[in-house]
Amino acid sequence: MKVNAILVKPLDGFAPGSPRSFDKPDFDRLHDMGAVREADEDDEVEAPADETAQMLERLRHPVEGPRLLGDLKIQFEQHGRDMASIRDELSAAVDRATAADTARDAAVAERDEARASAEQAIAARDALQIELDQARAAPPAPTPAVKPTKSRVEG
Repeated sequence: MKVNAILVKPLDGFAPGSPRSFDKPDFDRLHDMGAVREADEDDEVEAPADETAQMLERLRHPVEGPRLLGDLKIQFEQHGRDMASIRDELSAAVDRATAADTARDAAVAERDEARASAEQAIAARDALQIELDQARAAPPAPTPAVKPTKSRVEG
């Protein structure tokens, strides 16, 4: 709910006596501080100007204008520093992601090499197993008969 008010003290670059419109909690807070009073039916309260018009009006104020401009400059500079910090953090995150991607690629290559080596070992084992099975299945080779030899006994 909006409350139409008249400024009793200067506020945000607006002179005392200026009509303004506030949300109820803001009006109550300002009223308690003695900065505004509720507008009477006799007071002409204009519809609040759009935000840009209010800002221009504040900038044109002889006292509040330079203060506001200084505040805006400080905010602009802070936003610039914040953006630079965010850009630096983003660059660092991209670098970490690139390093992680490179490490993942190296790990995948090592895994593929280990897999190929394991497949070769399995193939060699299978070949040896086949040879062993064939050797067990083959009939035993005849062994030549050995002639007894005379042993020399020296005496």
